Amino acid sequence: MLILLCYRSNAVDQHHPFRQFMDEIGKDTILHQQVNVRDLEPNDVSRLIQDSLGQDDSSLSRIVFEKTRGNAFFVHQLLRGLADQKYFQRDVKNKRWTIDHAKVSTLQVSSNVVDFMQTRLRRLSDEVTDLMRIIGAVGHHVNLDVLSVVTEKGTAHISKILEIPFAEGLLYYEQNQVYFAHDKIQQACYQLNPIENLPELHFTIANTLMRHARFQSLDELFNLASHLDKAFDCIHGDHEKYIGIYLKAALKSKEISAYGEFLGYIRRAMALLQDDSSASIRFEVHREYHIALYLNSRFEEADAFFYENLAGREDFLTLRENYFSKLSQDSMRRRYKDAVVFGMSILEKMGIALSIDPQSKDLAREFSEVEALFAKAGIQKISDLQNIERKNIHEMAFVCELILAMVPAAFFYNPMVACLLIFTTLRLAVQNGVFEAMAYPLSVASTPFILIRNDYLAGYAYAEYAIQIAASNKRALGNAKHLFILFCWHWARPIKDDTAIEIARDAHHLLMQGGDIQMAGYTYYNTVTYFWERGETLALVLAEIEKGMHFNANTHNLHGKH
Repeated sequence: MLILLCYRSNAVDQHHPFRQFMDEIGKDTILHQQVNVRDLEPNDVSRLIQDSLGQDDSSLSRIVFEKTRGNAFFVHQLLRGLADQKYFQRDVKNKRWTIDHAKVSTLQVSSNVVDFMQTRLRRLSDEVTDLMRIIGAVGHHVNLDVLSVVTEKGTAHISKILEIPFAEGLLYYEQNQVYFAHDKIQQACYQLNPIENLPELHFTIANTLMRHARFQSLDELFNLASHLDKAFDCIHGDHEKYIGIYLKAALKSKEISAYGEFLGYIRRAMALLQDDSSASIRFEVHREYHIALYLNSRFEEADAFFYENLAGREDFLTLRENYFSKLSQDSMRRRYKDAVVFGMSILEKMGIALSIDPQSKDLAREFSEVEALFAKAGIQKISDLQNIERKNIHEMAFVCELILAMVPAAFFYNPMVACLLIFTTLRLAVQNGVFEAMAYPLSVASTPFILIRNDYLAGYAYAEYAIQIAASNKRALGNAKHLFILFCWHWARPIKDDTAIEIARDAHHLLMQGGDIQMAGYTYYNTVTYFWERGETLALVLAEIEKGMHFNANTHNLHGKH
């Protein structure tokens, strides 16, 4: 099967689903080839003009190329405009084109494509031009109903006004969306607006969209935030209303792992906070700002902000994500003991006191006590935990996420502490039921069975069960899948199985979406091992190692980088 895909590179950024799809193809062994379609060369433009007009004119070809830089769309637009201005005309009688060489020789080339398009636009009626400049401010494409709201004109009236731009190929219509045929046309329309009027115009557009709730889809939300960005210095009125939009855009960016944009939106929300802003909105912005700093590996700033604005709060249960971020960044900076001590101090507030220096005999006792607890509760196999009714849901969700964040640091600090956290999780599961965030420690629970009891099948069962209970918790599911491949897969199934690499890569994406950049970096241990065991070329293995090192360097994961 041959599949041809076409896209405009300047219209697809790194966070666009299509770009992510292309990146995935690049990682796989699918045979593929990318062809960059370049602009026309001067000789190409000359041949196109000769073919179109039946004769060559070096001056015309040179001018057309210099004005368009070989962009095929604008070559067509320029030739059309020159025909309208009688630089060449159709000789109907002799069935050929005649070029006014004298007139061509006077044609100036100082203006660029945008200037040329503006000249064309200004020849249209004021009604058309006014609408086109507003469309240019709204964006590269706009829903016809949204345009109706912004301009306060009916959709039928708008379509009537735009008949000429549609006919001349400046705009096109598809599925109730009006698109510019090229980004330079949008730029030309946008620049028809006096520059001093643009902030207020964008503010008006933003308020109109908000008034009509035109920000439900992802594209609409980011478009609205873009208008607020361009109007930022003239935002006035109910600031919390605009902070709310930036918060929505920030959380959506975080959800799709666009962490740079996440930080940008939250910073703008921070800048809009006023002295009289409500405590709840201030807290929400501060909480997300700290997480955004962590996800962008700005660890020093994150630490300072955490201790200045969040650490002393009494309602610490609301800081679940922040504690996770704090523990993860300490682990990534190899501050394993700091992370363990900090995590245990929070667990102690929840009534769970653990030793930071357990001995082998302590773990053996814990193992026996957990087995006895299982027997008393009638737990014959790990999946029987699912039958226990959930209790203390809010508190347990907090504790489980905290332990999830502590386990990596504990493992690198002292594996016995990690085992202690695992046994604690098993106790909590018997007492309070199973929670999604337990998936990671339950995956790690496979290790004692493998290391202490040489019971590989039981270890495999624990890891497999962890994947089942993680459900929709992306962070927990990503960790469970990562450890399933790392610790247990090869005891029951061949690592050469293609399913292994699929699970490993899925783990990476889930961890990124779940905001666990630390463990996302460790998933490369799995993919490198997979390529090596499969007998792939050394070049492919080294390329995967380079990807892992690059990712961990970018996220400042000192442990993962080495």
